[in-house]
Amino acid sequence: MKDGVDRRSRILTTAGELFAARGVQTTTVREIGDAVGVLSGSLYHYFDSKEEIVLEIVSAFIGELRDRSLSVAASTSEPVSCLRELFAATTDVLLAHQDACLIYQNDATCLNTWPGFRPLADQMREIHLIWAGVVEDGVEAGHIRVEVDPSLFAYLAIDSICDSLNWSRSVDGVGFATVANICTEVLLSGCLNQ
Repeated sequence: MKDGVDRRSRILTTAGELFAARGVQTTTVREIGDAVGVLSGSLYHYFDSKEEIVLEIVSAFIGELRDRSLSVAASTSEPVSCLRELFAATTDVLLAHQDACLIYQNDATCLNTWPGFRPLADQMREIHLIWAGVVEDGVEAGHIRVEVDPSLFAYLAIDSICDSLNWSRSVDGVGFATVANICTEVLLSGCLNQ
């Protein structure tokens, strides 16, 4: 049993690296099998399809992001502190799920056509609503400028942190955490009442 679990985990890790580097549509089951050292047909012993592999990788990322966002929103009532904590939690989750984040960012158009992705898209909408609600609370409390649209800010913030992963990979010597922290400070300073 342990051998099967280890092999399954290795398949997920290797497939995640390949999907993140090459894209979901261009990566084949045969390439995953070759990289893991098994015949491509043997992968079907562990997964029913390439789609199932992708969804499992991305669902771990989105599920953790949702759980952490809910936890932050439930435990931090002051809107500006809550936003700062949401940025930090999102950065932490992305550090733990870099390949999954890149798959989600780079292949969103493809993923959104899959029926199996709908529950994950619903979780992403829930995350967006958490952020937007915190921004709305900040506007109502007078901490965030009234012209800041909560929904638009939520999309911008989440996408900027996710995109920081791509940016940090293209700039030598600058790590993801550094880029994410710069995004956090720029976005927060731009929305706060001074």
